[in-house]
Amino acid sequence: MAEAEERSQHLLRSWLSPEQLAQYDTLGHFTVVGSDTGKRYRILRGRAFNVQELNADDKEDCTWCFTPEGVPTGDVNLAQKIALENFENQALRIANQSSASTWHSVERPSEPRSWMRWR
Repeated sequence: MAEAEERSQHLLRSWLSPEQLAQYDTLGHFTVVGSDTGKRYRILRGRAFNVQELNADDKEDCTWCFTPEGVPTGDVNLAQKIALENFENQALRIANQSSASTWHSVERPSEPRSWMRWR
């Protein structure tokens, strides 16, 4: 699995713009602009609830989750980037959403599924 993860990170990096790559390397996330609404999203390195919808002040409004299981992280993040930049509304229709206030107020035990809340 480590080899698949490494290949997925290489592929993701090849698709990022220079600005997105700099963000990813220094901050562990990158920003994309939605194709339908022009909203900005921050995609964090990760797999679950790692897409933050940003407000005008670049603060998190809500968090989205749309990810296939058993796929390396880089491939998941690349799929999220492509989906938001090309068919934003369709992607968000199938995504799970958590409000920023709910997400941050929930204590996160060791088992991820127990703290995920669907809205």
